[in-house]
Order: sequence, then C-alpha cells, then structure tokens
Amino acid sequence: MYIVKKNISGKDYYYLQKSIRDGDKVTSKCIAYLGKDKDEAEKKAEEIKMEEKEKQDLGVKITYFVHGTTKDNENGISTGQAHGELSETGIKQSEELTKQIREKDFDVVFCSDLKRAVDSAEISFGDKYRIIQDKRLRECDYGDLNQAGEEKVIYEEHIEKNFPRGESLRDVEKRVSDFLEFLRKNYNGKKVAIVSHKAPQLALEVLTKGKTWKQAIEEDWRKNRAWQAGWEYEIKMQNSEQEDTQEISIEEKELTIEELANFCKEKGFVFRSSDIYGGFAGFWDFGPLGVELFNNIRQDWWNFFVKSREDMVGMEASVISHPKTWEASGHISSFSDVAVICKNCKKSTKLDKSEVGKVNCECGGEFEVQGEFSLMFKTKVGALDASDAYLRGETAQGMFMDFKIIQQTSRMQLPFGIAQIGRCFRNEIAPRDFLFRSREFHIGEFEYFINPEEEKCNLLDDFHLDVKLKLLDSETQVKSGEDLRETSIRDMLKEKKLGEWHAYWLAEQILWFQSLGLNEIKIREHTKDELSHYSSATFDIDYEYCFGSKEVAGNANRGQYDLKQHEKFSKEKMEIYDEKYKKKTVPRVIEPTFGMERVFLAILTKAYTYDKKRDYVVLRIPSKLAPVKAAVFPIIKKPEYEEIAEEIVRELRKDFHVIYDRRGAIGRRYARNDIIGTPYCITIDDKTPVQKDITIRDRDSTKQVRVSIKNLREIFRKLINKEIDFEKAGKLVETRVK
Repeated sequence: MYIVKKNISGKDYYYLQKSIRDGDKVTSKCIAYLGKDKDEAEKKAEEIKMEEKEKQDLGVKITYFVHGTTKDNENGISTGQAHGELSETGIKQSEELTKQIREKDFDVVFCSDLKRAVDSAEISFGDKYRIIQDKRLRECDYGDLNQAGEEKVIYEEHIEKNFPRGESLRDVEKRVSDFLEFLRKNYNGKKVAIVSHKAPQLALEVLTKGKTWKQAIEEDWRKNRAWQAGWEYEIKMQNSEQEDTQEISIEEKELTIEELANFCKEKGFVFRSSDIYGGFAGFWDFGPLGVELFNNIRQDWWNFFVKSREDMVGMEASVISHPKTWEASGHISSFSDVAVICKNCKKSTKLDKSEVGKVNCECGGEFEVQGEFSLMFKTKVGALDASDAYLRGETAQGMFMDFKIIQQTSRMQLPFGIAQIGRCFRNEIAPRDFLFRSREFHIGEFEYFINPEEEKCNLLDDFHLDVKLKLLDSETQVKSGEDLRETSIRDMLKEKKLGEWHAYWLAEQILWFQSLGLNEIKIREHTKDELSHYSSATFDIDYEYCFGSKEVAGNANRGQYDLKQHEKFSKEKMEIYDEKYKKKTVPRVIEPTFGMERVFLAILTKAYTYDKKRDYVVLRIPSKLAPVKAAVFPIIKKPEYEEIAEEIVRELRKDFHVIYDRRGAIGRRYARNDIIGTPYCITIDDKTPVQKDITIRDRDSTKQVRVSIKNLREIFRKLINKEIDFEKAGKLVETRVK
C-alpha cells in the first residue's frame, strides 16, 4: 500500500492505493480517501493497513450445531431429505441450547432449509438473530432410502457410490465446499453459526481438518453419543483470497422472493392488486417504475424478434374468442391440473397428471387427490341471452386463427412468423412465488410457419450452431438425474434432439437472453411423458431464481396440430400456396414462447446487488431496460443552474425517460437513483455556466466524466445503447462524492 497525492483545482488530496498482482500483471487500486492534511493522511493510512492485516489473519470461525432429536430419530428412521418433525425431546434440547450458548455471539446464523433444522434454529437463535436458510446445508439425499430404517443407510458404502436415486457423500462434500467458499468470500473475520445435519458435519471434518471420509465416519461423535453444545471449525484465508477479498466491493446478497417482493413494493415496481382490501391472490399491479421496466422489456423483445426481421409480422388478438377456439385447441379437454393436499402437513398444491402417485410433498408426506380442475377462466358474454366463453389461456390460438388472413394481407411467403405479446389468464390452484406463478400475466410468443417439406433451415449459420448452452436432457431425467452437460446447438443437431428450424429458434432465444445479461439460463428437454398434447419436442429455458431453477421461456415443435384442428372444427381450409414448392400446404409450426413477467423477475433478481462500499442496494439493470435512463440535478440552488438543468431535461426527454431531482445532498440523490437502477446521473456544477459542460456519473463504477452540453444528447444515446465505453464518453474527473 502507498499514499498518492493529487492536486485538484489547486488543492491537495491524499488517497491510499494498493498494488494487486494478477498473474504477471500488477494493477493499482484506490482503496481509501485520506483527506487533505498530509500528517492525518499518513496516520489514517497506517490504521487502515493494520485493520487490513488483522482482517486477513482472522478467517471465518464456524460453530456447528446439529438439529434437535426428531420423531424419526426416536423411531430408528433415517429422515434424509424429507423435512422431519422435532420430537418433544428435540424441542426441549433446542430450548436448552439457547441457555448453554447465551455467552456466545455470532455475526450470522445459517441453517439447512429442511424443517427440522429450521425449527431447531428458530427455537435456539430466532429471538436474537435472523436465520438464513441454505439448501447446500441439507442432509444427504438417501433417494429411495429417505425415511428408511437406520440400519439400511450405511455411510461407508456410499462415499463414492450414490444412494439409490440419491446422492453420494462426495456430492455432499461438493455442496458444502461451495458453501464454505461462499463464507470465505463474504464473511471473512466473522463468527458464523450453522444448524444442520450429520452428513454436512462430516463433510466439514473432511474439508477443514484433512480427514478422509472413512476417518470422519469412524470418529463420528454419534457412535459414542458424545454430543456437545457446538463444534468449532475454522476457514483460513489464503494469500490469493486475501487479495480477492479486498478487491470485491459488490456482493450478491442471499435474496429471498419475499425480500424481492417487499423491495418492489417499497420502490414502486410492483404492488398487490386490490391491496387496500387485503389483495387478491394471483393478481399484481405494476407501479410507476415497474411499468417502465416492463414496457422496456417488451419493446426490446419486439425489436429483437419482430422489427429487426423481414420474416416476422405482429398482431394483437382479443382476450375472448369464440368458445370453439378452445375446443379445437384441446384446452377444454386437456388444459387442467390435479389439486392435491398433503396427508401429513395439510399443504395444498397442484400436480401435473403425470406426477400423480410419483411425487411426495416436500415434507415427505403423501398427496391426497382432491380432483382435476380446468385452468381456463370461464365467463359469460351477452346480457340477456348470455353464452359461455373463456378468457384466453395462451396467445397462440389468435395467431393460428388469423394465420391465413395475415398471410394474405401482409403478402408473406413461407417460412414466416406471426408474433404478439398479450395478457393471458389461468385459474391456478396455488399461485405463488410473487410474479412467477399468477393468474393474470403476459405471454410473448410467435408461431413460425414452415413448409413440412422444408427440413433445411437457410438461416442456421455457424454463429447459431456454435451457441453454447447447459442442457438437462431427457435421458438424464428418466434416470432421476439432474446433472447438466455443456453442449452446443451443433451437437444437439448431431444427436437428433431437434430439427434445424427448431434449433435455429432455440439459438435465437438464447441470444436474446444473453443480450439482456441473463447468461445463467439452462435448457431442459421435456421427457416423452410430459410433452403437451400438441408437441412432438419441447425445451424449457430455465433461470436460477432465488427460489430455484424455474422455466422462464420455452420452445415447442407444434407440427401441424393447431392449424389442422382449426380446419377440422371450423370447416375452413388452412392450407396456403407455397411459391417455392408450387403447391398448397398446411404449414408446420415452431413456437418460441416467453413468460414476460418471469423475464421481468429474472432481470430484477440478477440486478439486485448489495454494494458494501456504498452500504446500500444497487439495482444493476441493463441501461437499455432501466425504468429511468438519467437523473439530472443542479448542485447549486440558483436560477441560472436550475435553468440549465431544466433545458437538459427537456432535450433528453425527446428520446429518453429522464427525471429532474434538485432536493437533498448530492450523495443522497446518487443513492436514490442507484437503488432504482438509473444508469447515469447528470450534474450541473459551478463550472457548467462557464465551460458549457456537465458531469455524467456511471451507476456501476461511480466514475464520472465531463461532457459538453452540445454533444450530450448524442453521447448519451451511445451510452444507453452501449455503443461507447463510459470512460471514452468524456474526460474522466475526480470528485469528492462518488
């Protein structure tokens, strides 16, 4: 570390710099502002150096607690990854532990997300600490032996070998190692309490004390019933990790869906519908910032898939259509779920028909079928002679019914597509996870029509073939596996998992998600028994939300099913003349589809980051999607400065959503806009009237550049569209407030 003096506007300012080695390169980073006085700067620098050294020497101190005795324990049953219930003895043990550890202090408490561990943690620690659940701390998954007799669960035989349709102990070691790495990066110098199970504790013995699995099992305290009020472990920081820790200023918080929902409400993104009446399950309202973000996502989707292409046209169909629509599509007969209630915990939920009898509740209990329910919303049309109708469950049918008239009026030739984004309605049995599963939502999708004889895709080039992806294939799922494999569109074609047109559109979907910064997506191939009634091949595009990996989009090969069904029920011919093949044909269809609220939720999940240096949440939304593109504010509250600011706002509002903010300290104004995702702040300062320029501050780096007012609109457009790097947009300047 070393001190640097910088002269800015005739005044000396002192900063503490640090050299950081990255391979053969050495870079310098400013880690603290030390003030204007040299002696004070040297004193403060010495204090920071000492603090850094002490912090590096600390590492992470872990106290590990095992959950209380369960009813399964008392009955000689190995619960595994079923939830389990504390027995009366277990509850008393957890209460007694509170007294035994009252002298200990912790910075954070983690626990497994299985119920027996959560209940133990809440009883022992809940009054004093917030409990953070983490699925990496779960007990080993014994697969078919979950809740089997203890004599059947033999650890020595499953160090490397998986339990039947379950995990091996080596798998537990991998996820515990991942959790320790998370602690290493985020909780250096902290005291951490963990409430968990047997296998994760043995993994700690292996990872922190250098034991083999065989040694850890042989020396397990449970064999001698040598229980104690916590076991101590320590993670030491390595030199390379010490440097990494100092480099990191942004950390991804362990976000829950409840926290995200509360954040959205507080900041004006999303509210419960009818909130003054207690809300209405499955329905949500977009607030001022939410509607801007949602519209920007919709517009980006439309630009990517429709406006930038010659082979795609748009439409917007009505929400209610002729009742025969849904009879022809198969929705009335097939669009349903099975309502079930857990016999054990009494939780109600839904299952697909294919899951009945094959899956249990997360608590381990069996489901009792309550009946099969249609997901279609039924309504009445007309006042006196009312007839039954349905709110649409998908947007696709409008595009199929209008297919011929759109082809004729738009003079489109095969292959071509019809796209729309619209509201859909599904009478979900159990809406949940905020916006993810609701009863009213938007689908963005298009039907791409191809001559059935056209197997070759002339749009599929090397760029698309080389698109990389993580795939969970059907073969792995049939074997109850969840392992993803790295592959490419080219390799999927070689394996005959899909045809060329299907491959092209799957690649296009992946490319759009990547353009939004959502690189964490993975592809799941549908197994044969879960394919929809209309599909011969379907792929889910999943995103890792804070509540699990879930579908955000899909891609189905619908074949000729829909057009032929409407031809059958309407008695209208759906064939069109194909100039290339010189004959009439009923096209086949590839259908890419997107849950637009789910994309919205993925964007927010990815963007939500906690900046340790700023000590508040920064919403790192891509600039092209941000609800507010810039905040403009004068530092000096005088008419001449405010007039310049107002003129800049008027000019930029011709192209962008810009706000004017003149209240509060400059740091607070920056913070207000960082939290809602505003990518740039434009400041009018004491130099502006003379130099005719302003400063632009970047949200993510907090760096600032000076730009002339006359060039501002064009430079700002380039910044929003990522046509120019921020540091090249103007002259970099040092400022007191970041």
